[in-house]
Order: sequence, then structure tokens, then C-alpha cells
Amino acid sequence: MNPHDFNLMKANYTISETKTQLCVGHTKLYDLIKKKQLTPLKIGKKTIFPAAELARFLSTLKPAA
Repeated sequence: MNPHDFNLMKANYTISETKTQLCVGHTKLYDLIKKKQLTPLKIGKKTIFPAAELARFLSTLKPAA
């Protein structure tokens, strides 16, 4: 899935930016990570989410009924 299809213009997103992009809070984001639905990367102490990973996750979601 192409990140641009989901209006993701940066290569990587911080935790704060990811929460904003997904419209979720801190608890929900960490729940998604714990359930292995979303996989972050670590660079030193910094946690990032590649745009490709966010696009992959978003593509798994089903439309609201």
C-alpha cells in the first residue's frame, strides 16, 4: 500500500504524530503495539513509525457500517 494513498507525506512519524494521524490516544496506540497490529522502530531512544507501516495498518481496517 502506498503511504500517499493515506495522505502520509513524511517517511517516518513520531509517537505524537502517529496518534494524530490515527486519531487515537496514548493508551490505544500502545494497545495496538502490544497486540502487534502496529510495529514501531527504535532509533536509539526514539520510537518512530514508518509511513509504510502506518499505511499497512490503515489498509487492514474495515469501513464503518
